[in-house]
Amino acid sequence: MLFRKTPTSERDNYVYRFNDGTVSVIAEGSEAEVWIKSLHSFDDAEVYNNIKNSRPQIEAWQKKALEEWKVLHPGEEPEKNWNLSMDGLMMT
Repeated sequence: MLFRKTPTSERDNYVYRFNDGTVSVIAEGSEAEVWIKSLHSFDDAEVYNNIKNSRPQIEAWQKKALEEWKVLHPGEEPEKNWNLSMDGLMMT
């Protein structure tokens, strides 16, 4: 799950990391530059959404229901309503 953007100093190429451990690199070239920029942009959007959705806002009625649930279930943690990218879930 991506929670960090690729540093600016490492954005002159794009590295694919597959689940089986293999790595593929798209290096700078005439047309590759546009693809590299787009892929990093997609990753940035995924990082933003993962961070945003990892801590969803709780409305007042939800907070009240959560407090009531905790009173009825001492010592337990309620389930969280996660909304993360499929790629992020597969990488864990």
